Amino acid sequence: MSSIYKCILFVLVSLMVGVLYSFYVPSAYGISLGNADFCIPQGGENLSILDQSQGSLLSFSGADTSTQGGGSFQVTLSPKLVKNEIEAYETDDHGLLANLVINLKSLPESELKTTLSGKRHESILRLQEEYAGSNVSLDNLSGHYRVSWSAAPPPYIIWHVLDQEPSPELRVPSALSHYYIAYCSRAGGAQGESSNCLFYERYNTFLLTVTTSEENLALKPELISFARKKLNEWAGACAE
Repeated sequence: MSSIYKCILFVLVSLMVGVLYSFYVPSAYGISLGNADFCIPQGGENLSILDQSQGSLLSFSGADTSTQGGGSFQVTLSPKLVKNEIEAYETDDHGLLANLVINLKSLPESELKTTLSGKRHESILRLQEEYAGSNVSLDNLSGHYRVSWSAAPPPYIIWHVLDQEPSPELRVPSALSHYYIAYCSRAGGAQGESSNCLFYERYNTFLLTVTTSEENLALKPELISFARKKLNEWAGACAE
């Protein structure tokens, strides 16, 4: 066979391999985090998977580094998938899709306890230290209290959501979940109407963070159960 035919054959084989490879999509994405394995379906209602199980590759000024640990992964789920199991879930967030984001992070047990301790946001609950001059507003619809990071009135850019009115006289509960609902930020700055709100929970030996819109914070217990159910499914899928 002449060299020119060999070259043509090589190109054709390369193209065929490329086409076959482009159509090959693994049914699940495998992640090992700590001593656990998760096999996460790709595509469909799982909109995206961010794998940082070997540790974060990105840090930037102003980032919340208080929960950085030994790796994490994050899965963004469509609001349609959530609503199929939680009928009251609001899928629209002022014109944007209210995606649900599940993040699982590996932390030492001591850091995990500190993150979920009631003392973590004591200064917010008691309006002390940097929150001494914060603006506080009541959301009449939900009954939640918003505590801004500054004295500026609403609309806030960044705020914390509590289930009780903050006061210097309050006793600090042992668990963060006993008074703290979520940390929120306004999408698009102060003029934006959509929001991203995240809250923490324990999942086995990991820190579970769930992100949704502020309108869906009333469903926090249901969303935590939903996130745990999905994590259990993904862990169980590796054994199949």
